[in-house]
Amino acid sequence: MTEWTPRQLKILDQVRSLRVATISPRGDPFSAPVRFYFDGTSLYFTSPAESEQVTHLHANRRLAVLADVSEDGALGGFVVQGLAQWVRSERESQGVWEAMAAKYPDHPPEEIQGPLVKIDAARVRDLG
Repeated sequence: MTEWTPRQLKILDQVRSLRVATISPRGDPFSAPVRFYFDGTSLYFTSPAESEQVTHLHANRRLAVLADVSEDGALGGFVVQGLAQWVRSERESQGVWEAMAAKYPDHPPEEIQGPLVKIDAARVRDLG
């Protein structure tokens, strides 16, 4: 289990999206922002089923996630490297969907629907 630092927890509380980087089957990198939920232990995100991210993750579960902020004009944040896990448990999924709907009330539920991914964090590195 990942031990989150107080600074990382503060950043996760501040940011509205994360940037997820994946690798295509040909080895090409791809990165795009995603809506996410953090339950105090694990990071979850969703992306449309037809998105490049989901297509890539079906072929290669390795990913990197950037949570970035600007503090006093300096860029900072942290990067999580790990593996995508498809959330298949109805109970786990339901709780995450409800939390995401509450976090993003300005977006209709269909905008945040798609395969639900839980990040198995192997490494977390602070930036700046």
